Amino acid sequence: MHSHLTVAIVRSTNNWPWEGATGHGSADRAREIIANAMIPTEGTSYMGGLEDQPILASSSGSIVIDTEGKQYLDFQSGQMGAALGHQHPRIVRRITETMHTLLHATNTMPNVPRLSLHAKLSELLARPLQTCGAACS
Repeated sequence: MHSHLTVAIVRSTNNWPWEGATGHGSADRAREIIANAMIPTEGTSYMGGLEDQPILASSSGSIVIDTEGKQYLDFQSGQMGAALGHQHPRIVRRITETMHTLLHATNTMPNVPRLSLHAKLSELLARPLQTCGAACS
């Protein structure tokens, strides 16, 4: 393994739905895309050897699963994966709700989610931090 890949194999599973498949998402198809549609990385670069790494296909909690069904304890997904895990039901529910109401809003107009954040921060923070500017979102 390359030094920038900081995951640990937890276990291998034989019931990966794409195993042996040749359609979209299979390990073979993913390797074909890497070979034909990606610019190879320089071995000494930050992402060097990326094309030789396991190909992640899904995640749950603190586990990521590659296209061959191997499960890894995720140590590399960054602050969001480490703090929240993957597919946490509360986070998925909130994202789904947001997608059905207001997925993106301009910073130049107030919106209900931002005002809700302002109200919550005002309740939680001590003076003089109870108010924040428009960029506080």
